[in-house]
Formats: sequence, C-alpha cells, structure tokens
Amino acid sequence: MTNASGANSDNVAISFAANASGTGSTNIATGISANASGNGSTNVATGNNANASGGASSNIATGISADASGSNSANIASGSGANASGASSINIASGINANASGTGSQNTATGNAANASGGGSGNFASGSGANASRATSENIATGVQSNASGAGSTNIATGSGANASGASSFNVAIGNSANASGATSFNIACGSGANASGAASANIATGQKANAGGNTSVNIATGFQANAGGNASNNIATGNQANAQGATGANIATGTGANA
Repeated sequence: MTNASGANSDNVAISFAANASGTGSTNIATGISANASGNGSTNVATGNNANASGGASSNIATGISADASGSNSANIASGSGANASGASSINIASGINANASGTGSQNTATGNAANASGGGSGNFASGSGANASRATSENIATGVQSNASGAGSTNIATGSGANASGASSFNVAIGNSANASGATSFNIACGSGANASGAASANIATGQKANAGGNTSVNIATGFQANAGGNASNNIATGNQANAQGATGANIATGTGANA
C-alpha cells in the first residue's frame, strides 16, 4: 500500500508500496517500494526500491535500489545499486553499484563499482572499479581499477591499474599499473609500470618500468627499466636500464646500462 504521512508535511508517494513519511517534511518517493523518509527533511527517492532517508536531510537517491541515507546530510546516489550514505555528510555516488560512504565526509565516487569511502574524509574515485578509501584521508584514484588508499593520507593514483597506497603518506603513482606505496612515505612513480616503494621513504621512479625501492630511502631511478634500490640508501640511476643498488649506499649510475 502506498503511504504518504506525517504531521505538518507535504510528503508525496507515487507507485505501489512507495513510502514518503516524516514530520515537518517534504519527502518524495517515486517507484515501487521506494522510500523517502525523515523528520524535517527534503529527501527524494526515485526508482524501484530506492531509499532516501535521514532526519534533517536533503538526500537524493535515483536508480533501482539506489541508497542515499544519513541524518543531517545531503548525500546523492545516482545509478542502479549506487550508495551514498553517512551522517553529517555530502557524499556523492554516481554509477552502477558506485559507493561513496562515511560519516562526516565529502567522498565522491564516479563510475561503475567505483568506491570512495571513509569517515571524516574527502576521498575521490573516478573510473570503473576505482578505489579511494580510508578514514581521515583525501585520497584520489583516477582510472579503471586504480587504487589510492591509506588512513590519514593524500595518496594519488592516476592511470589504469595505478596504485598509490600507505597510511600517513603522500604517495603519487601516474601511469598504467604504476605503483607508489609505503607508510609514512612520499614516493613518486611516473610511467607505465613504474615502481616507487618503501616505508618512511621518498623514492622516485620515472620512466617505463623504472624501479626505486627501499625502506627509509631516497633512491632515484630515471629511465626505461632504470633501477635504484636498497634500504636506508641514496642511490641514483639515470639512463635506460641503469642500475644503482645497495643497502646503506650512495651509488650513482649514469648512462644507458650503467651499473654502480
């Protein structure tokens, strides 16, 4: 049975089993079993089984089984199965099964199955299957299956399959399958398949499949398949397939195929 109820309200329910309820509200539910509810709210649910709920809120859910919920919020979920939820939040999820959730957050997920979640965060995920998550973070993932994650971090991953991860970090990965990872780090990987990794490090890898790795290190690799690695090191490799490696070292290799 369709229901539109609530004192001092202008609630509207259209379609079989739709529900629009709440005191002092202007909630609108359109679609079979759609629900728009909450006192003192202006929630809108459009689509079969769509849900827009929460007191003192302006949540909007558009799409089959879309969910935009949370008190004192202005969450927006657009797309079949999209979820934008969390109290005191302005989360936005756009795309099939996209998820943007977290209390006290401003997370944004754009793309099918994209995920941007975490309490007290401003994470941004754009692309099919992209993930930007963790609490108290501002992680950014752009690209198909890209990942930027880590609590208390501002990690940035740009490119298909790019990964920038680590707690309390500012890691940057730019390029398809590029990887910049490590806790409490500032690693930078730029180039397809480039890798800059290590905890408490500031390693830099620039070039296709370049590698700069090592914990507590500042290793730098520049060039195609250049490699600078070693823990507690300051190794530098410049040139295609140049190699400078060794723990606690400060080796420098310059030129194509150079080795130090």
